[in-house]
Amino acid sequence: MTELYIDGQLAALPEGFNITFTSENPYFTRSSNYSLDIELPMPANHAIFKHVNRLDVTKKKTILPAMLIVDARCLLYGSAVLLSVEDTLVKVQIVSGNAEFNLLTNDSTYIDELDLGSVGWPNNNQNYFQPPANMVGYYGSVDDVEVVWLPVFYQEAQWKNLNNDVIYEFGTNNFTLCPYARNRCVQPYLITVIKRIVEHFGYTFDTSFFNDNFLRNVYICSAVTSNKIADALPHWTISEFFDELERFLCAVTVVDERTKVVRLVGLNDYFANSEKEIIDSSALIREFTVEIEDEKSEKDLSSGNIGYDLPSHTDDGYLRIERDIVDAAYKLECDTYDAMVAAYNGMNDSDKKSTLFVVGKRYYINYNENDQNKLREVNLYADLIRNPESSDIDTPLKIVPAKILQFNVGVYGSVAEYTLNRPYAAMYLNIPAVGYQATTVHQEHFNIQEAINGDVELQEKQEKNEYMEVAINTGKFNRQDVTYSGQVHSYDYAYPFTDYQQKTAAQLTDFLPYSLSLNDVCPDSVGHRLSVLKMFHSNIPYIINFQANRLPDVNKVFLIGNKQYLCEKIEAEIDADGLNRVLKGSFYRVE
Repeated sequence: MTELYIDGQLAALPEGFNITFTSENPYFTRSSNYSLDIELPMPANHAIFKHVNRLDVTKKKTILPAMLIVDARCLLYGSAVLLSVEDTLVKVQIVSGNAEFNLLTNDSTYIDELDLGSVGWPNNNQNYFQPPANMVGYYGSVDDVEVVWLPVFYQEAQWKNLNNDVIYEFGTNNFTLCPYARNRCVQPYLITVIKRIVEHFGYTFDTSFFNDNFLRNVYICSAVTSNKIADALPHWTISEFFDELERFLCAVTVVDERTKVVRLVGLNDYFANSEKEIIDSSALIREFTVEIEDEKSEKDLSSGNIGYDLPSHTDDGYLRIERDIVDAAYKLECDTYDAMVAAYNGMNDSDKKSTLFVVGKRYYINYNENDQNKLREVNLYADLIRNPESSDIDTPLKIVPAKILQFNVGVYGSVAEYTLNRPYAAMYLNIPAVGYQATTVHQEHFNIQEAINGDVELQEKQEKNEYMEVAINTGKFNRQDVTYSGQVHSYDYAYPFTDYQQKTAAQLTDFLPYSLSLNDVCPDSVGHRLSVLKMFHSNIPYIINFQANRLPDVNKVFLIGNKQYLCEKIEAEIDADGLNRVLKGSFYRVE
C-alpha cells in the first residue's frame, strides 16, 4: 500500500497511479531520494492545495512538507515541490535529504549575494595601543572567533595595497589596528561560511568532520572592505560552492532528511565499517549489462591529475614551475634539508644555478637577489601529477592557497609615529596577497545620443571574484626577536601561512606542521590527503535488475554473486498497491 502525505494531509492518488522513485548515493551524485513528476487530481486534493496561488507556482518554487510511505516503510521524509496547479490536476515532485537540499540551493543564487550576516567592526581606539590579550578577538583560532582581521594585500606588497594593517609597539606586545577604517576587511573561517550558508536555508551544520582536522584552521583571505561575510566570498552558486568544497576537503556532503543536519564525510570513511546489502543470485532477473561508454570519473579524486586553478598574481612561475622546466632540469635529490645545504655550499656558482634540489616532495633552486645567492623553495603549489603522459588537469581546484608575502611592518613608539612612517625597527610578518578587491565605478555624465550611436565608451562593470583564496591561522602566536640599538625584544604575533616552513628569518617558534601544498610534504597536508585516497571501485557501471521486497540502502556495500559493489542509484516503480518487486540498480564493482 502507498500513502503520500503533503502538508500533513493524506493525498488522494489517481486511478492507475504509478511513479518512478530514485534513491541515489551522495558519494557519486551529491543527491539522494526523489521522484519524477507525480500527477494528482485537484478536486480530490482541494483541501491540501486550496490555498496555493497558481500564479506563484509558475513564478517561484512552492514547497510543502511531504512524506511517502510504501508497504508500511517511510521511503521519503522531505518536501513536495509544486510544479503546476490547474482546475483538475496538480503536478508535484517529491524530494528529501541531499535532493531536497539541492532543490533549495541549486537555483541561480550566489553565495556572495546571500544575507549571511555581518560581524562587528573591530573595537579600535586609534590613539592608544591595546593589550596583547585583545589579539584573540582579532586573530584568534576558529574555536575563539568566527572571523579574523589579519593583514592582507591586494596583489602586491605595497603599503597602499595593505588592508587590516596593524601597529605594533616597540618593547612590548601591545598593538592596535591602524586608524583607517576604510581598510577593514572581514575574513571568515571556512567553517563559519559553511555554517552560515547551511543555516541560511534552515539546516544545521554538523562540524564533526573538522574535529582533529588541520583544515579547520583555514580562513578565507579577502581584500574587500566590508564586515559582511558574503562580501568575502567568490561569485559562485551554492552548488558550485559545495562542489569545490568537496574537492578541496576530499569529502562528501550528506544531508539527513529527518533532522535536516548537513555533514561532511571523508571519501575514505564513507564506506568504512559498512554493513552489507546482499542480493542473492536467485534474485537477479537477468545478466547485468555493462555501459562502457559511461565511465565514471568526474567526481573521483583518487586518480587523474589535480591542480590549483591559481590566479595570475599567485601563479608567478616560482610557486608552480612549468612542468617542462622541472622535467628537463638537472635534479639533485637529498635525504634531508641539511644534506642539501651542505651539497649546495660545496658547489660553484654555475652548478648551483643549474641544479634543482629535491628533498622529499620539496623543491629548491639557487635564487639571486641583490647580487646575493641563496636557496629558495619553489613549486610549493605544484600540480599533483598522477599521469605523467598527460599535461592536462583532470580536476582543477578553485579553493586555492593564497600567496604569502613577508613584509616589514615595523614596530613603533606611538600611533603618531606610524602615521608619520617612523618605525623604530624592522619586523617582518607573513601577509597573504589576494587578487580581488571591490572597486566603485564612477560613470561620468555623457551625451546619451552619442552613446546610442556608439560614440561613447561606457565604463565596464567590475568582474566578480572567481577564486576563494585561503590561508591557515591556528590562533597560535609565534615569537620573533627584534633588535634595536643593541636591545633585543621578543614579540608574539599571529602569522598566517599556507605551509609550515614559511617562517620569517627572525621567527623563533615553529608553525604547526600543516600545509596546503598538493605535494605530500607532511601528514597534515592537502597533498597527503589526496595521496592516500582509496580507489574503491572501477569506473565501469553495471546495470543490474533484481527482485527485492524493499528498497535497499544505497549507501551500503552490496554483495552480488559473491562480488562486492558500490551502488550509485536504484530506481523503483511504485503504484497504489506498493513497491514493484523488480528494481533497477547502477553499481560499480569494488576492486
